[in-house]
Amino acid sequence: MDFQQLRLVFRVGKIFAITPPSLEIKNQTTNQKYYSCFMIVFYTVGVLVSSYCRKSYYLQHIHIKFAIQIILDSSLYVFNICTVLIALNKRSQWFILIKNFKIMQEGSEKVNNKSHLLKFAISNFFFWGIVLHITYTFTSLMGVDFFKMFTIQYVQIYAQFLHNFLIYTVLNMLRVRYRAVTLALSKEVCLVTKLERRSVASFLNKIKYDVCILKESVDIFNNIFGWPNLLIILSASLQILLSFDYIFQESLIGDFERIVENIVIIFLFCVSGVILFYIFLIIILVRCNFQHSVGRFDSARS
Repeated sequence: MDFQQLRLVFRVGKIFAITPPSLEIKNQTTNQKYYSCFMIVFYTVGVLVSSYCRKSYYLQHIHIKFAIQIILDSSLYVFNICTVLIALNKRSQWFILIKNFKIMQEGSEKVNNKSHLLKFAISNFFFWGIVLHITYTFTSLMGVDFFKMFTIQYVQIYAQFLHNFLIYTVLNMLRVRYRAVTLALSKEVCLVTKLERRSVASFLNKIKYDVCILKESVDIFNNIFGWPNLLIILSASLQILLSFDYIFQESLIGDFERIVENIVIIFLFCVSGVILFYIFLIIILVRCNFQHSVGRFDSARS
């Protein structure tokens, strides 16, 4: 079931305090509040230490590039704090969202018991493959200083990656339930003339109830993920902009190895940020549109 994938993301996400600890949403415990505070302190100290180590690196930039770098680091930091606070303070909305998913669980798609593990494993394989390649290359150039300057960013970027995978999971659960409502409606339309008026009214009330639940779930989704998504798009876009600037600079001196490394960095931020988010979103929208078209075709054929 689709809850298996959500449960898996929750198990990993709770390590970074960006998700509730389990599907059984409860009020925050004292230990969970302490752990969330610990993660906020961890990000704060990590970013401060990293910024101090990169001070000389920052001072080499021109003013506009320096400003972009500061905005980039700030947006990434604010994203991490924002996701921790949302996971801590919006438990009631998570509770309603999970409850709505369980109410509409009947008729959802059956999936392979291990498919959720495969999706998560493949996504992580590509992400960490790129990270290891970047680490190996820059460590050979900078030595131990590279870890002092950028280790905290690995944690921050992986939190972005998990957040996007969580979005994909929740959107897919919405898509499955949308499909169930669409198929139920398309099947019943052809039987309307054979049903008594009371039965038709009962069926329409059921559809209305399901649609209201879906609307409420979408509103909750927007409320939970709205600001973090904006920060992800901002930080990933700025990083891609800076990497393109490095590519143009290195192309002037013919340092093709550094050009390749900046291209890899762009791909890393695409995977963890903007493009992964939009790929997941486009997949969901295309599949929803396909199901809508199928429902219209079935109704017309009937």
